Amino acid sequence: QSARGTGYASGVRPEQWQAIKKYSEQANGYLQKAMSLDPKSALPHAIFITLSGKGESVGGRTVLQWQQAADQVDPKNMAARIQSMNYLSPRWGGSFEILDKMVADADKSLSSATEHYLKYNLVIAKASHYEVIEKDKAKAQELYKQAQTICTNSETARAGMLRTY
Repeated sequence: QSARGTGYASGVRPEQWQAIKKYSEQANGYLQKAMSLDPKSALPHAIFITLSGKGESVGGRTVLQWQQAADQVDPKNMAARIQSMNYLSPRWGGSFEILDKMVADADKSLSSATEHYLKYNLVIAKASHYEVIEKDKAKAQELYKQAQTICTNSETARAGMLRTY
């Protein structure tokens, strides 16, 4: 992130993109090594999802392919699924259908409490999308209310309901 900065991607200079590419290539090697040392860990996959979601296919896979690989390595993983919530959203070229399927498929391998948490994160992601991207306050309000029913002490849902009232 220090190579890119914190501004908009359109403001990143060519030499910054070169540094990002260099660091991504280094990370690829380290993550491949981590996967060989602990083949049952989905954590390297979650990091690959973040790197791939930043605009490049890293390690020869897309975000969705890394997500699917993480599920094969560790069907109970949450790190890769949570990372995927952002990068498989419509904002980054994904869809809510993909995310809905990911959550439905997780039902087969996760405990009910963990699946509940994943569903909550999906509803929050949808609410945020409708609030910020679609500018549909009514739909966002409905989704924040749904999130509040899933997690009654959610500050995120409560704040979203206030912003979209």
